[in-house]
Amino acid sequence: MSAVAVNERADSARGILRTYRREVDSSVCRVYRRRPSRFIHKLKRVLIAIAVLVALAYIAVYAGVTALGYHNCKLSKLCRQQLIENERLRVAITRCSSPQQIAAAAEKAGMICATAYEYLRAPQSLASAR
Repeated sequence: MSAVAVNERADSARGILRTYRREVDSSVCRVYRRRPSRFIHKLKRVLIAIAVLVALAYIAVYAGVTALGYHNCKLSKLCRQQLIENERLRVAITRCSSPQQIAAAAEKAGMICATAYEYLRAPQSLASAR
């Protein structure tokens, strides 16, 4: 009976050892199985970070283009206003340089209009002009 007990103990020890080996093997397998999943998680995090950076870069470029468009619109509006102002000033210059306006401004300043005109002859040669 003692032999049977030793065999049973040996069988039970082998069973425990087999169970232990299975747990060790399965834990090793789990470790190997987790490494790719950790790599995949890290890869996902890196890809998400890259996607966020690309999105932020796109938003920054879009904001810059929009600001440039607003600046262009403002400059176009200013250009149109300057063209209108220039045209208004040309009209004012034309109106003020008319002979009637000049005569009216002269009378207002106390000047008298000439009634008689005397014309000088142009010199015939350079020596006579001196």
